[in-house]
Amino acid sequence: MTSMFRYVLTIIALVFSALLTEGLARDVVVVDSVNRSPLPGASIFDRQGNSIGISNSKGRTPYIADESYPITVRYLGFKERIVTATNDDTVALQEIVSELPEVVIESRSHKVMHILAYVREYSTLTTYTDTVFLFR
Repeated sequence: MTSMFRYVLTIIALVFSALLTEGLARDVVVVDSVNRSPLPGASIFDRQGNSIGISNSKGRTPYIADESYPITVRYLGFKERIVTATNDDTVALQEIVSELPEVVIESRSHKVMHILAYVREYSTLTTYTDTVFLFR
């Protein structure tokens, strides 16, 4: 009788664990569509446009709940992608090939700064004596 009871408890535990893990999100990786290399720092947004997080150095996204779908994945220099299915484990982004205009900041006497890059994030910090501009 006890072996039958243990057997039934084991079956119930296995069914319960399967039901619990079914609702968990899969390990989603954001990659380049051409060479399949991971894209670290890709931004992930839920259906309302709220930030879920960013992908890590291996392109893996944070936990994404099923009710957050469809999600939007964005990466600088790549076309954004809307993912509707919760069973996708890889999100491939297509690169946008475009030429950026050159930006030159000059003073009257000499060139101060020459920028040939994207600016992903821009913020300022102001103290009593200084204003600091932060570029990332």
